[in-house]
Amino acid sequence: SPAAAPAPGPADLLEQAIALFGWTEAQAAAALQTTETKVSAWRSGEVAMTLPEVMTVAALIGLHAAGAPAAAGPSARRRGSA
Repeated sequence: SPAAAPAPGPADLLEQAIALFGWTEAQAAAALQTTETKVSAWRSGEVAMTLPEVMTVAALIGLHAAGAPAAAGPSARRRGSA
């Protein structure tokens, strides 16, 4: 029987968020309150995401799915809180 595909990991979730929101690495870093260097390291697999980091990405995707304006990233949150 064919081998099962590996389960998606945190880097896959990050890639989904980047595609979903149309982010550059700089925009992803701003939305996730981290550095562009760290986002690049996550994407390359050089550094593993921590559980809180994974949960933040998952929460942003979930907010987007729910239609919450905050899911668009930091600029939407700033506009909404003004």
